[in-house]
Formats: sequence, structure tokens, C-alpha cells
Amino acid sequence: MQLQVHTPLRRWAAGYLLRRRPERFTSLLEQARSSKAATGSAVVNGMLDSIGAPGPDEAALLLDFGLVWPLGSVRRHALEILAAQGQVEEAVRRAAADPDAKVRAWKPRGLASPVANPAKDTGLQDSLFDGGIG
Repeated sequence: MQLQVHTPLRRWAAGYLLRRRPERFTSLLEQARSSKAATGSAVVNGMLDSIGAPGPDEAALLLDFGLVWPLGSVRRHALEILAAQGQVEEAVRRAAADPDAKVRAWKPRGLASPVANPAKDTGLQDSLFDGGIG
């Protein structure tokens, strides 16, 4: 009997497995490499979701792997992680040089939102509870 496992479930399963059994890192990466495009991308995205589970060397390898993955959605996910790690300029540089237009259009979340820079006077309220009902 052949069981159909949908892509979102594969992503979840890869992340779950990496968190529960980080020693499976290498076998998960090999599975991603040897799978069809959608399946492999789901596995890599799931692993990126759990990038804190493996050791620092494996996490760096996983991020590098994600940054060069053939599917742009995986590269965008890896760029988000790279930017979140404080390497915003590197992430922006990589995005600008990417062959995929959607990846080139990527912007770090922190820069896209005026709330991310509270030092700037944006006229936004400081909290949900400032200037509330009353």
C-alpha cells in the first residue's frame, strides 16, 4: 500500500524529527537531496524551522544548504534566518543577486515594518493599551 504524504506534513515531520532526534541531521539532509523537488524542499524548510535543534556546526551547514537550495521559497526562508541572526546586509546582498524574482523582491521583516525601529518617530502607538478606550 502506497501512502500519500502531503508536503506540509513532510515539512512538519522533518522539523519534528530534527527536534526530537538531532542525530538524524545527516540522514534528513540526504533524504532532502535525493527526493523530488517538492518533497526535498519541504524537508529542508522543516529542518530550517528547527534550526536551533542541531549543534552550531550542523545549523551553519543547514543554513548554507538552504541558501543555495534550487527552490526559491527555501532560499527566502534561509534568508529570513540569516537576517534574524544579525547578518541582514549579507541576506540583502544575497537576495539582490538571486536569479529568482521573488527572492530578489525579498526584504528583511525588520526593515519592512516601521514598528521595527522604535527610535524613529512613526506616529504609531507604543502598545495596544496606549490611547485605548476612554
